[in-house]
Parts: sequence; structure tokens; C-alpha cells
Amino acid sequence: MLVRLLYVSQPVGPITTTMTTLILDKSGTNNKKENITGVLCQGSGLWMQVLEGERSKVNLLYARIMADRNHRNIELLAMEEITHRRFGQ
Repeated sequence: MLVRLLYVSQPVGPITTTMTTLILDKSGTNNKKENITGVLCQGSGLWMQVLEGERSKVNLLYARIMADRNHRNIELLAMEEITHRRFGQ
């Protein structure tokens, strides 16, 4: 079963394009192995991310994000079952 999960968080340090690029590079490699896709957006002191994939794999990834000391004030905004991905690339 595919799901889409949306959350926001605040980084512990300042958000920079370099930091976000490093996160995207690392997570892209790891997420590809688990067939998880999505999008990461940086804003004024916030990250917003959508994760799409198999429910159990997305749940495990979200649990790792919750335990990641680079994030704080993590808030789950939505999680829903889906039939197709919006962010397949």
C-alpha cells in the first residue's frame, strides 16, 4: 500500500542551500534503495518534506527523521493512502 506523508520541521542550525543539497544527495541514495520518493523544500527557518512509498518503509524513515538531532519541532501535517505518486522523480 502506497502512502504520502507530509511534515514540517525546524533545523537545529541555519538552513543553507549547501546543507539542503547535502541532505538531498544522501537521502536520494538511501531512499532510492527503499523506493521512497518525495520532495524537500526549504523556507524561512523550516523544512517541509513529502515522502511517498510503501507504508512500512515511509513509517520507518519518518521514525528516523523524528530521532534525527538535526530536526526539531517536527510536525506531521498529513498522511494518506495513495494510488499514484505525485513526486515520482
